Amino acid sequence: MRIFRLQTDNNIGPISAGCQSINNKIEYELSYQYSDLLKDGTERKQHPDADTGTPLQKAYFDGLIYSGSPFIFGVSSIKDLYTWFCPAKIGMYEAKNIFIYEYIVPDEYVIMGTRQVVFDPKYAISSSKISHKKLRNRL
Repeated sequence: MRIFRLQTDNNIGPISAGCQSINNKIEYELSYQYSDLLKDGTERKQHPDADTGTPLQKAYFDGLIYSGSPFIFGVSSIKDLYTWFCPAKIGMYEAKNIFIYEYIVPDEYVIMGTRQVVFDPKYAISSSKISHKKLRNRL
């Protein structure tokens, strides 16, 4: 499965299991506003506990996803990446050395949610940094 994730070169991303590791600092520094709600009224950045009926919600309530766990968050489609993060904000993250990485992870090591997934990066077959502009061309 292809997974896309915003992160530094050291695997630190704005979405981490159990915490918003660098997101609070970055969000404070970035002044660009992006609505937290989609047009249909659902949350853009849905927390795992609200992802009703998904394996991700079950994993969260079973205590598998917590601060310090090996799991990291990502999304399984380019569309979902741009649901979580608008292109302008991705550009601002890149200016802060936070880039889009594409992981290839066997399906059995991915816990699926509606708009996001979690996985342990040790099971990734590969990972590579990908340009935001190049990724947008895939849409």
